[in-house]
Amino acid sequence: MAEKDSNQLSFEDIQSLKEEINNLRRDIDQSYYRIPKQEFENNTVMNITQKVTEQINKRFNVWRNWIGVVLVVFSTLGIFQGFKLTDQIDEFINKANKDTEEKIDKLSKDLELKIGFEINKMNSNFNETKSAIEDNIEGRLENLRKFQSDELKNYSNIIDSKTQDAAAKAAENQISNIRNDINTAYVTALKIELRDIQNSVNQKHIQPIEGIYKLEPLLEKAKKTNDEDLVLMILDELFALNFLAGKYEKLDELGAKYEKDYDLNYLSLANIAVADMHLYQESNSLIYKNRALIACKKSLEKLPTYGAIHAIRLLIHAIDYFRTNDISIKEKELIEAGNLIDKINQGTSYVTTVDAYLYLLDVQQKEYIVFGEYIELLYEKFPLEMQKMEDRYTAYMQRTK
Repeated sequence: MAEKDSNQLSFEDIQSLKEEINNLRRDIDQSYYRIPKQEFENNTVMNITQKVTEQINKRFNVWRNWIGVVLVVFSTLGIFQGFKLTDQIDEFINKANKDTEEKIDKLSKDLELKIGFEINKMNSNFNETKSAIEDNIEGRLENLRKFQSDELKNYSNIIDSKTQDAAAKAAENQISNIRNDINTAYVTALKIELRDIQNSVNQKHIQPIEGIYKLEPLLEKAKKTNDEDLVLMILDELFALNFLAGKYEKLDELGAKYEKDYDLNYLSLANIAVADMHLYQESNSLIYKNRALIACKKSLEKLPTYGAIHAIRLLIHAIDYFRTNDISIKEKELIEAGNLIDKINQGTSYVTTVDAYLYLLDVQQKEYIVFGEYIELLYEKFPLEMQKMEDRYTAYMQRTK
Protein backbone atom coordinates (compact mmCIF):
# COMPACT_ATOMS: atom_id res chain seq x y z
CA MET A 1 0.00 0.00 0.00
CA ALA A 2 1.50 3.29 -1.02
CA GLU A 3 2.59 5.93 1.53
CA LYS A 4 -0.06 8.63 2.22
CA ASP A 5 0.65 12.13 0.75
CA SER A 6 1.43 14.64 3.57
CA ASN A 7 -0.33 17.50 1.71
CA GLN A 8 -3.57 15.63 1.18
CA LEU A 9 -6.32 16.24 3.79
CA SER A 10 -7.90 13.32 5.34
CA PHE A 11 -11.60 12.75 5.51
CA GLU A 12 -11.55 13.49 9.18
CA ASP A 13 -9.85 16.83 8.54
CA ILE A 14 -12.49 17.86 6.04
CA GLN A 15 -15.30 16.94 8.39
CA SER A 16 -13.65 18.92 11.16
CA LEU A 17 -13.40 22.05 8.94
CA LYS A 18 -17.06 21.81 7.90
CA GLU A 19 -18.08 21.65 11.53
CA GLU A 20 -16.02 24.76 12.32
CA ILE A 21 -17.67 26.69 9.43
CA ASN A 22 -21.13 25.72 10.58
CA ASN A 23 -20.37 26.90 14.09
CA LEU A 24 -19.19 30.25 12.76
CA ARG A 25 -22.39 30.67 10.70
CA ARG A 26 -24.55 29.95 13.73
CA ASP A 27 -22.66 32.54 15.76
CA ILE A 28 -23.15 35.15 13.00
CA ASP A 29 -26.84 34.39 12.65
CA GLN A 30 -27.36 34.75 16.38
CA SER A 31 -25.43 38.04 16.61
CA TYR A 32 -26.84 40.00 13.46
CA TYR A 33 -30.09 40.60 11.53
CA ARG A 34 -30.07 40.23 7.79
CA ILE A 35 -31.52 43.23 5.89
CA PRO A 36 -31.51 44.10 2.15
CA LYS A 37 -28.70 46.25 0.88
CA GLN A 38 -31.02 49.00 -0.40
CA GLU A 39 -32.85 49.20 2.91
CA PHE A 40 -29.55 49.33 4.80
CA GLU A 41 -28.32 52.22 2.63
CA ASN A 42 -31.59 54.13 3.01
CA ASN A 43 -31.68 53.78 6.77
CA THR A 44 -28.07 54.75 7.11
CA VAL A 45 -28.42 57.90 4.92
CA MET A 46 -31.62 58.93 6.69
CA ASN A 47 -29.97 58.66 10.13
CA ILE A 48 -26.95 60.66 9.08
CA THR A 49 -29.11 63.35 7.41
CA GLN A 50 -31.30 63.66 10.48
CA LYS A 51 -28.31 64.16 12.81
CA VAL A 52 -26.68 66.76 10.53
CA THR A 53 -30.00 68.67 10.21
CA GLU A 54 -30.43 68.76 13.96
CA GLN A 55 -26.95 70.24 14.45
CA ILE A 56 -27.47 72.92 11.77
CA ASN A 57 -30.87 73.93 13.18
CA LYS A 58 -29.39 74.34 16.64
CA ARG A 59 -26.69 76.69 15.38
CA PHE A 60 -29.15 78.64 13.17
CA ASN A 61 -31.45 79.23 16.13
CA VAL A 62 -28.59 80.63 18.14
CA TRP A 63 -27.58 83.08 15.41
CA ARG A 64 -31.19 84.08 14.79
CA ASN A 65 -31.67 84.99 18.41
CA TRP A 66 -28.56 87.16 18.46
CA ILE A 67 -29.54 88.94 15.24
CA GLY A 68 -32.99 89.66 16.64
CA VAL A 69 -31.50 91.32 19.70
CA VAL A 70 -29.26 93.54 17.59
CA LEU A 71 -32.15 94.62 15.34
CA VAL A 72 -34.28 95.57 18.29
CA VAL A 73 -31.54 97.76 19.71
CA PHE A 74 -30.82 99.53 16.43
CA SER A 75 -34.53 100.02 15.66
CA THR A 76 -35.12 101.74 18.98
CA LEU A 77 -32.26 104.13 18.40
CA GLY A 78 -33.27 104.80 14.76
CA ILE A 79 -36.85 105.87 15.56
CA PHE A 80 -35.81 108.88 17.54
CA GLN A 81 -33.13 109.91 15.06
CA GLY A 82 -35.57 109.36 12.12
CA PHE A 83 -38.17 111.78 13.49
CA LYS A 84 -35.57 114.49 13.92
CA LEU A 85 -34.05 113.96 10.50
CA THR A 86 -37.47 114.12 8.82
CA ASP A 87 -38.24 117.51 10.35
CA GLN A 88 -34.94 118.91 9.17
CA ILE A 89 -35.50 117.67 5.61
CA ASP A 90 -39.00 119.18 5.41
CA GLU A 91 -37.73 122.55 6.61
CA PHE A 92 -34.94 122.54 4.02
CA ILE A 93 -37.32 121.65 1.16
CA ASN A 94 -39.82 124.38 2.07
CA LYS A 95 -37.14 127.00 2.20
CA ALA A 96 -35.67 125.90 -1.16
CA ASN A 97 -39.13 126.00 -2.82
CA LYS A 98 -39.78 129.49 -1.53
CA ASP A 99 -36.44 130.85 -2.74
CA THR A 100 -36.93 129.22 -6.16
CA GLU A 101 -40.43 130.64 -6.63
CA GLU A 102 -39.24 134.16 -5.79
CA LYS A 103 -36.40 133.95 -8.33
CA ILE A 104 -38.67 132.53 -11.07
CA ASP A 105 -41.27 135.23 -10.48
CA LYS A 106 -38.67 138.00 -10.78
CA LEU A 107 -37.17 136.50 -13.97
CA SER A 108 -40.65 136.09 -15.53
CA LYS A 109 -41.56 139.72 -14.98
CA ASP A 110 -38.28 140.97 -16.50
CA LEU A 111 -38.69 138.65 -19.48
CA GLU A 112 -42.30 139.75 -20.12
CA LEU A 113 -41.23 143.39 -20.24
CA LYS A 114 -38.49 142.70 -22.78
CA ILE A 115 -40.68 140.46 -24.95
CA GLY A 116 -43.55 143.01 -24.94
CA PHE A 117 -41.24 145.75 -26.10
CA GLU A 118 -39.85 143.66 -28.98
CA ILE A 119 -43.33 142.51 -30.05
CA ASN A 120 -44.66 146.06 -30.15
CA LYS A 121 -41.72 147.08 -32.24
CA MET A 122 -42.19 144.18 -34.67
CA ASN A 123 -45.97 144.75 -34.88
CA SER A 124 -45.46 148.35 -35.86
CA ASN A 125 -43.20 147.41 -38.79
CA PHE A 126 -45.34 144.43 -39.71
CA ASN A 127 -48.56 146.45 -39.76
CA GLU A 128 -47.09 148.96 -42.12
CA THR A 129 -45.89 146.27 -44.54
CA LYS A 130 -49.08 144.27 -44.14
CA SER A 131 -51.25 147.26 -44.92
CA ALA A 132 -49.41 147.94 -48.17
CA ILE A 133 -49.59 144.29 -49.24
CA GLU A 134 -53.26 143.99 -48.32
CA ASP A 135 -54.15 147.07 -50.34
CA ASN A 136 -52.46 145.59 -53.40
CA ILE A 137 -53.95 142.10 -52.95
CA GLU A 138 -57.46 143.32 -52.11
CA GLY A 139 -57.75 145.10 -55.44
CA ARG A 140 -56.77 142.00 -57.35
CA LEU A 141 -59.00 139.78 -55.23
CA GLU A 142 -61.96 142.04 -55.90
CA ASN A 143 -61.46 141.68 -59.63
CA LEU A 144 -61.08 137.91 -59.25
CA ARG A 145 -64.23 137.66 -57.11
CA LYS A 146 -66.22 139.58 -59.72
CA PHE A 147 -64.93 137.34 -62.50
CA GLN A 148 -65.66 134.17 -60.51
CA SER A 149 -69.11 135.41 -59.59
CA ASP A 150 -70.02 136.07 -63.20
CA GLU A 151 -68.66 132.70 -64.35
CA LEU A 152 -70.32 130.83 -61.52
CA LYS A 153 -73.65 132.40 -62.36
CA ASN A 154 -73.31 131.29 -65.96
CA TYR A 155 -72.29 127.76 -65.00
CA SER A 156 -74.91 127.67 -62.27
CA ASN A 157 -77.64 128.55 -64.72
CA ILE A 158 -76.44 125.88 -67.13
CA ILE A 159 -75.95 123.25 -64.41
CA ASP A 160 -79.20 124.08 -62.63
CA SER A 161 -81.11 123.87 -65.87
CA LYS A 162 -79.54 120.56 -66.84
CA THR A 163 -79.82 119.18 -63.31
CA GLN A 164 -83.43 120.20 -63.00
CA ASP A 165 -84.23 118.74 -66.40
CA ALA A 166 -82.43 115.49 -65.57
CA ALA A 167 -84.05 115.26 -62.14
CA ALA A 168 -87.47 116.00 -63.57
CA LYS A 169 -87.00 113.44 -66.30
CA ALA A 170 -85.76 110.80 -63.83
CA ALA A 171 -88.68 111.48 -61.52
CA GLU A 172 -91.09 111.37 -64.43
CA ASN A 173 -89.65 108.06 -65.61
CA GLN A 174 -89.83 106.63 -62.12
CA ILE A 175 -93.42 107.74 -61.66
CA SER A 176 -94.28 106.39 -65.10
CA ASN A 177 -92.74 103.01 -64.26
CA ILE A 178 -94.65 102.85 -61.00
CA ARG A 179 -97.88 103.74 -62.75
CA ASN A 180 -97.24 101.12 -65.41
CA ASP A 181 -96.59 98.47 -62.76
CA ILE A 182 -99.77 99.40 -60.91
CA ASN A 183 -101.75 99.50 -64.14
CA THR A 184 -100.39 96.09 -65.18
CA ALA A 185 -101.41 94.57 -61.87
CA TYR A 186 -104.84 96.20 -62.13
CA VAL A 187 -105.31 94.92 -65.70
CA THR A 188 -104.39 91.42 -64.57
CA ALA A 189 -106.97 91.61 -61.80
CA LEU A 190 -109.66 92.74 -64.27
CA LYS A 191 -108.80 89.90 -66.65
CA ILE A 192 -109.18 87.41 -63.84
CA GLU A 193 -112.57 88.91 -63.00
CA LEU A 194 -113.60 88.68 -66.67
CA ARG A 195 -112.56 85.04 -66.84
CA ASP A 196 -114.56 84.26 -63.70
CA ILE A 197 -117.69 85.81 -65.25
CA GLN A 198 -117.17 83.86 -68.48
CA ASN A 199 -116.75 80.59 -66.58
CA SER A 200 -119.84 81.27 -64.50
CA VAL A 201 -121.94 81.83 -67.65
CA ASN A 202 -120.45 78.86 -69.51
CA GLN A 203 -121.08 76.57 -66.54
CA LYS A 204 -124.57 78.07 -66.22
CA HIS A 205 -123.98 79.24 -62.66
CA ILE A 206 -125.41 82.58 -63.73
CA GLN A 207 -127.66 83.67 -66.62
CA PRO A 208 -126.31 85.78 -69.51
CA ILE A 209 -128.25 88.81 -68.29
CA GLU A 210 -126.53 88.59 -64.92
CA GLY A 211 -123.19 88.31 -66.68
CA ILE A 212 -124.04 91.52 -68.56
CA TYR A 213 -124.68 93.36 -65.30
CA LYS A 214 -121.28 92.25 -64.03
CA LEU A 215 -119.45 93.12 -67.25
CA GLU A 216 -120.76 96.66 -67.67
CA PRO A 217 -118.95 98.16 -64.63
CA LEU A 218 -115.92 96.02 -65.50
CA LEU A 219 -115.85 97.68 -68.94
CA GLU A 220 -115.75 101.16 -67.39
CA LYS A 221 -112.82 100.14 -65.19
CA ALA A 222 -111.01 98.65 -68.18
CA LYS A 223 -111.35 101.84 -70.23
CA LYS A 224 -109.53 103.78 -67.49
CA THR A 225 -106.50 101.50 -67.84
CA ASN A 226 -106.06 102.47 -71.52
CA ASP A 227 -105.49 98.78 -72.22
CA GLU A 228 -107.23 98.32 -75.56
CA ASP A 229 -106.86 94.55 -75.57
CA LEU A 230 -108.67 94.26 -72.24
CA VAL A 231 -111.46 96.59 -73.40
CA LEU A 232 -111.90 94.50 -76.56
CA MET A 233 -112.04 91.27 -74.56
CA ILE A 234 -114.82 92.67 -72.38
CA LEU A 235 -116.68 94.14 -75.38
CA ASP A 236 -116.57 90.83 -77.21
CA GLU A 237 -118.03 89.09 -74.17
CA LEU A 238 -120.67 91.79 -73.78
CA PHE A 239 -121.71 91.40 -77.42
CA ALA A 240 -121.92 87.63 -77.03
CA LEU A 241 -123.97 87.78 -73.79
CA ASN A 242 -126.34 90.38 -75.21
CA PHE A 243 -126.78 88.15 -78.24
CA LEU A 244 -127.55 85.13 -76.04
CA ALA A 245 -129.95 87.21 -73.95
CA GLY A 246 -131.67 88.56 -77.08
CA LYS A 247 -130.77 92.13 -76.14
CA TYR A 248 -130.58 93.33 -79.75
CA GLU A 249 -131.12 97.00 -79.01
CA LYS A 250 -128.30 96.91 -76.49
CA LEU A 251 -126.11 95.17 -79.05
CA ASP A 252 -126.89 97.86 -81.61
CA GLU A 253 -126.10 100.53 -79.04
CA LEU A 254 -122.76 98.93 -78.17
CA GLY A 255 -121.91 98.59 -81.84
CA ALA A 256 -122.68 102.22 -82.60
CA LYS A 257 -120.67 103.34 -79.58
CA TYR A 258 -117.51 101.23 -79.92
CA GLU A 259 -117.05 99.89 -83.45
CA LYS A 260 -115.42 103.11 -84.69
CA ASP A 261 -112.91 103.43 -81.84
CA TYR A 262 -112.10 99.77 -81.26
CA ASP A 263 -111.05 97.05 -83.65
CA LEU A 264 -113.78 94.53 -82.86
CA ASN A 265 -113.25 90.90 -83.87
CA TYR A 266 -115.25 89.16 -86.58
CA LEU A 267 -117.56 87.44 -84.08
CA SER A 268 -118.54 90.66 -82.31
CA LEU A 269 -119.22 92.27 -85.68
CA ALA A 270 -121.35 89.27 -86.64
CA ASN A 271 -123.34 89.67 -83.40
CA ILE A 272 -123.92 93.33 -84.27
CA ALA A 273 -125.11 92.26 -87.72
CA VAL A 274 -127.53 89.73 -86.20
CA ALA A 275 -128.88 92.31 -83.76
CA ASP A 276 -129.42 94.93 -86.46
CA MET A 277 -131.01 92.32 -88.76
CA HIS A 278 -133.52 91.52 -86.01
CA LEU A 279 -134.18 95.20 -85.39
CA TYR A 280 -134.61 95.76 -89.12
CA GLN A 281 -137.07 92.90 -89.32
CA GLU A 282 -139.03 94.33 -86.38
CA SER A 283 -139.00 98.02 -87.30
CA ASN A 284 -138.36 98.06 -91.04
CA SER A 285 -135.91 100.90 -90.36
CA LEU A 286 -133.27 101.23 -93.04
CA ILE A 287 -130.87 102.50 -90.38
CA TYR A 288 -130.72 99.02 -88.87
CA LYS A 289 -130.44 97.42 -92.31
CA ASN A 290 -127.49 99.62 -93.21
CA ARG A 291 -125.81 98.94 -89.87
CA ALA A 292 -126.31 95.22 -90.35
CA LEU A 293 -124.77 95.30 -93.84
CA ILE A 294 -121.82 97.41 -92.64
CA ALA A 295 -121.19 94.97 -89.79
CA CYS A 296 -121.37 92.05 -92.27
CA LYS A 297 -118.80 93.69 -94.51
CA LYS A 298 -116.39 94.38 -91.63
CA SER A 299 -116.76 90.86 -90.29
CA LEU A 300 -115.98 89.33 -93.69
CA GLU A 301 -112.90 91.55 -93.91
CA LYS A 302 -111.73 89.94 -90.68
CA LEU A 303 -112.64 86.39 -91.76
CA PRO A 304 -113.70 85.98 -95.42
CA THR A 305 -114.70 82.32 -95.00
CA TYR A 306 -117.15 83.01 -92.18
CA GLY A 307 -120.34 81.57 -93.73
CA ALA A 308 -122.72 82.78 -91.01
CA ILE A 309 -122.33 86.33 -92.37
CA HIS A 310 -123.47 85.16 -95.83
CA ALA A 311 -126.50 83.52 -94.21
CA ILE A 312 -127.40 86.82 -92.49
CA ARG A 313 -127.24 88.61 -95.83
CA LEU A 314 -129.48 85.93 -97.38
CA LEU A 315 -132.08 86.56 -94.67
CA ILE A 316 -131.92 90.34 -95.28
CA HIS A 317 -132.59 89.71 -99.00
CA ALA A 318 -135.57 87.51 -98.03
CA ILE A 319 -136.90 90.20 -95.68
CA ASP A 320 -136.69 92.84 -98.43
CA TYR A 321 -138.43 90.46 -100.84
CA PHE A 322 -141.43 90.15 -98.52
CA ARG A 323 -141.46 93.83 -97.60
CA THR A 324 -141.92 95.21 -101.06
CA ASN A 325 -144.74 95.05 -103.59
CA ASP A 326 -142.48 96.25 -106.34
CA ILE A 327 -141.85 93.33 -108.71
CA SER A 328 -138.56 94.75 -109.91
CA ILE A 329 -137.27 95.01 -106.38
CA LYS A 330 -138.44 91.49 -105.65
CA GLU A 331 -136.60 90.19 -108.73
CA LYS A 332 -133.51 92.16 -107.76
CA GLU A 333 -133.50 90.64 -104.28
CA LEU A 334 -133.92 87.13 -105.69
CA ILE A 335 -131.04 87.62 -108.15
CA GLU A 336 -128.70 88.85 -105.43
CA ALA A 337 -129.78 86.03 -103.10
CA GLY A 338 -129.17 83.43 -105.84
CA ASN A 339 -125.71 84.81 -106.55
CA LEU A 340 -124.88 84.71 -102.86
CA ILE A 341 -126.00 81.07 -102.54
CA ASP A 342 -123.81 80.15 -105.50
CA LYS A 343 -120.89 81.88 -103.82
CA ILE A 344 -121.54 79.95 -100.60
CA ASN A 345 -121.54 76.64 -102.48
CA GLN A 346 -118.33 77.36 -104.42
CA GLY A 347 -114.78 76.50 -103.49
CA THR A 348 -113.03 73.34 -102.44
CA SER A 349 -113.33 74.29 -98.78
CA TYR A 350 -116.68 73.42 -97.27
CA VAL A 351 -116.18 75.66 -94.24
CA THR A 352 -118.21 78.58 -95.61
CA THR A 353 -121.03 76.27 -96.70
CA VAL A 354 -121.11 74.51 -93.35
CA ASP A 355 -121.18 77.78 -91.37
CA ALA A 356 -124.00 79.22 -93.51
CA TYR A 357 -126.09 76.06 -93.42
CA LEU A 358 -125.69 75.63 -89.65
CA TYR A 359 -126.74 79.22 -89.01
CA LEU A 360 -129.86 78.92 -91.18
CA LEU A 361 -130.69 75.61 -89.50
CA ASP A 362 -130.28 77.15 -86.04
CA VAL A 363 -132.52 80.11 -86.92
CA GLN A 364 -135.14 77.80 -88.41
CA GLN A 365 -135.24 75.73 -85.24
CA LYS A 366 -135.06 78.51 -82.63
CA GLU A 367 -136.79 81.40 -84.38
CA TYR A 368 -139.11 79.80 -86.85
CA ILE A 369 -141.99 82.09 -85.97
CA VAL A 370 -139.97 85.14 -86.96
CA PHE A 371 -137.67 83.82 -89.68
CA GLY A 372 -139.38 80.60 -90.79
CA GLU A 373 -141.00 82.15 -93.87
CA TYR A 374 -137.72 83.67 -95.03
CA ILE A 375 -135.91 80.35 -94.95
CA GLU A 376 -138.82 78.62 -96.69
CA LEU A 377 -138.60 81.29 -99.40
CA LEU A 378 -134.99 80.36 -100.03
CA TYR A 379 -135.87 76.66 -100.38
CA GLU A 380 -138.81 77.57 -102.60
CA LYS A 381 -136.95 79.90 -104.99
CA PHE A 382 -133.61 78.06 -104.96
CA PRO A 383 -134.37 74.39 -104.37
CA LEU A 384 -131.35 73.01 -106.23
CA GLU A 385 -128.92 75.50 -104.72
CA MET A 386 -130.23 74.92 -101.18
CA GLN A 387 -130.09 71.15 -101.70
CA LYS A 388 -126.50 71.50 -102.83
CA MET A 389 -125.74 73.50 -99.69
CA GLU A 390 -127.27 70.72 -97.57
CA ASP A 391 -125.36 68.03 -99.47
CA ARG A 392 -122.05 69.81 -98.99
CA TYR A 393 -122.78 70.16 -95.29
CA THR A 394 -123.64 66.44 -95.04
CA ALA A 395 -120.51 65.42 -96.95
CA TYR A 396 -118.33 67.57 -94.71
CA MET A 397 -119.82 66.13 -91.55
CA GLN A 398 -119.35 62.55 -92.78
CA ARG A 399 -115.80 63.27 -93.79
CA THR A 400 -114.91 64.73 -90.40
CA LYS A 401 -116.40 61.91 -88.32
